[in-house]
Amino acid sequence: MPIEDYVSKLEVRPTKHPPSRVKAMLQGLRGQLQGATASQRNFNFYGFRLIKGSVLLPEIDEALAEWTRLDDLVVQESKQRQRIAARISAFVSFTVGVRTQLRGAQHKRRRPLTSEQTVIFAAKLRATRKARRTMGKRQKQKVKGY
Repeated sequence: MPIEDYVSKLEVRPTKHPPSRVKAMLQGLRGQLQGATASQRNFNFYGFRLIKGSVLLPEIDEALAEWTRLDDLVVQESKQRQRIAARISAFVSFTVGVRTQLRGAQHKRRRPLTSEQTVIFAAKLRATRKARRTMGKRQKQKVKGY
């Protein structure tokens, strides 16, 4: 019978202890139950169950094995997170270095516009300003608000 069956589901609250702390608590409880007097003693559980300490020892061993596996998984996860963080920081520093090198490269100058293109560009500019009712810097200086 698993340990969870000894206690009511309503009485079980999630523990906020890290797995290594729960593992230490289970090890301490196991050590206390291994004594000759404690292993023969009856313990009361939910539903008026009386269970001997010697019956609880295999259940505690099973729970201890599960918590040990969980603790190992937490350690592996933290190591994996550190590796991922190192990879990300290396990638970011590489990207930043490449981008600064690319920015520092000489850009190709824009080809100058021909006279026909300049006229078309100016006409489009005036049409846009007229449609939007906007003015250039010099036109704004001529406007007096008083």
